[in-house]
Amino acid sequence: MLQGKKKALLGEESYFYGEGQYLVVSVDLPINGFVVEATPDKPYLGFKLNLDPVQLCEIITQTKPNTTKKEHSVRGLFISNASASIFT
Repeated sequence: MLQGKKKALLGEESYFYGEGQYLVVSVDLPINGFVVEATPDKPYLGFKLNLDPVQLCEIITQTKPNTTKKEHSVRGLFISNASASIFT
């Protein structure tokens, strides 16, 4: 998310994310999303990136993420903060 805020709904659970954060969905889920913060001066600005499962496995292998955070794998989705390097 580059600008604004969004709310994602999965059943009765709500997930909020905004500037400098991203939502990862690793499996098909019945998610609804809504922009909850945007103005004419600062409109909502985000993008969606679809990755091929093979490409995703290659990226994971190359980046070697911290695998101790198993609490994020329960739902098949999570929200995280983007590193500053993604914006440069």
